[in-house]
Amino acid sequence: MIYLCDAPERAYYLEELSRIAKAQGDFTVTPHYYRHAGAMSEAFLRQHCPDYREREVYLCGPPAMSAHLVRLLRDHGVPAARIHSEVFDFL
Repeated sequence: MIYLCDAPERAYYLEELSRIAKAQGDFTVTPHYYRHAGAMSEAFLRQHCPDYREREVYLCGPPAMSAHLVRLLRDHGVPAARIHSEVFDFL
């Protein structure tokens, strides 16, 4: 799981997800902080999930982030049928 957020102080569920990952053993959580690293890149994906092109990808987030990620994944060979997204907007 790659957990995207603006900055560490906005990673609201990261501690809980990290505990779950540690207990599972075959599940990892990798944070990506926009303010520090900029928009998600293919290089980041490849570094943290080298086989991302063969996986089912689940996205949940605001419209601009989701659009960027779908475009990034599609541009790098992930078939649309393996990209599942839920879009929400902040009130």
